[in-house]
Amino acid sequence: MNAAVDTLEPRRYNAFVEAGFMALGTPPVFRERTGSSVQRLASQLRRAGVQLGRVAKCGQALFPVQQQSGEVQLMASEPNADGRRRGYWSGIETCSSTWSCPHCSSVLRRERSREVVEAADAWRAQGGHCDMLTATFSHEKGDALAELVNGLQAALSDMFRGASWKRLKEYLGIEHSLRGFEVTHGPNGWHPHFHILLFLKGDAQSKLHVPHSRWGMVRFLEGSDTEFEWVQKPNAKAREEKRGQGWREATPWQWIVARWQSCVVKRLGKKRAPSCERGLKLKPANNGAAYLAKLGLELADPGGKKKGRRRGHRSAFELAAMLAASPSDKRLRGAWLEYQNALSGKRHLVWSQVKMGRFTVSSYVALTKKDEVSDEVVVAASEKREVEEGTGAEGASAETQGPCCVLSLPWEWYDVLWRSGASATLLALLDAGASDDQLRDYARCCWEQRQKSRLWLKKPALFLGSGFPDVEAA
Repeated sequence: MNAAVDTLEPRRYNAFVEAGFMALGTPPVFRERTGSSVQRLASQLRRAGVQLGRVAKCGQALFPVQQQSGEVQLMASEPNADGRRRGYWSGIETCSSTWSCPHCSSVLRRERSREVVEAADAWRAQGGHCDMLTATFSHEKGDALAELVNGLQAALSDMFRGASWKRLKEYLGIEHSLRGFEVTHGPNGWHPHFHILLFLKGDAQSKLHVPHSRWGMVRFLEGSDTEFEWVQKPNAKAREEKRGQGWREATPWQWIVARWQSCVVKRLGKKRAPSCERGLKLKPANNGAAYLAKLGLELADPGGKKKGRRRGHRSAFELAAMLAASPSDKRLRGAWLEYQNALSGKRHLVWSQVKMGRFTVSSYVALTKKDEVSDEVVVAASEKREVEEGTGAEGASAETQGPCCVLSLPWEWYDVLWRSGASATLLALLDAGASDDQLRDYARCCWEQRQKSRLWLKKPALFLGSGFPDVEAA
């Protein structure tokens, strides 16, 4: 590839374009695209050589249908009411990784958050309630992430399986669920855990703490009012004997906690058994922003810190941002590679399955009456959808035909733009109102400066004319 381009600093491109901001009249979206933390983090991780598999090739390969022509298209929407257009690149293959690709992850979070809010609103419109269940376990520094992830997923599958769990669902009125998986890193090493959004017919909080013999019996440990031991429902004679020993009827919540402990011990051993107080937590999910954050769908920068997280605990993309700042740190590099290997092929969000007539469909389909879309399709269609929505119904004319191609570049040209970070700058120029000729001139300058000179980067004042600088004339 073009190894020389890897040494260029995106800040130098931005210094050149800063003058263009003044020439074109800088709208906020222009700075937002050019200074995107997503683009910057993805570029830094790529240069550090720490991305694996398809993630390492995201944005660097053409779709099979484009390989014959060897060209990449810059697509743009029809002008909106302000006369501005929105653009995106077409013909580029993406990795659709929600775990380790900053760009694809941000796209998936944005689209999946819309789906979750849509499903939750539809359920509340029917008079239902939503609660958030968090499931975790004991872990310590030095634990292998792959072992923890596989064991935790198997334990949760065991918990949600069987006739006893089905009876609990009917008792509490659980109709649907959405399981979100998250991995953080803290002082005690890797911390994989689940956030499950429960769709309930009514308020289940009042039913959770009503004791009954059907849920077994519990006895609190000496000196503790939170930790307890549990036994399955005994017969009448054994129940009377246990009452004399300090045992009493369990509540549905105590049954859930005890079941979760047994499932974790079965899959990960007694050393990983969660405490009764911290293993499971159930809270109402009335605030949309709160449960989106819990599901890992908060609309924040990938490297940003999640609100409410304890000090010293970091998300995977916070680790990635630290690695991008210190690419020679072997400890961070090893942690990031371990994270990618452990989560390869794992699903971030999983809807429960329900019966609709003779067919079994996901809860999302049952709630919204819409088809569920794969991650690959979401990422491929996201840029086009953003462009169409950015145009706005008010600004679109009756003759609007949708996005059109304004610039077609050879693959070698796009490779230079993408590797140096100038591909985002070109989109920003389009958002800011640059003409097709200006866009073409800017792309040509990026290509020619690699071939001939960097003079136009050192003299951004050349940009301040009606067009873009001519490298040969400079």
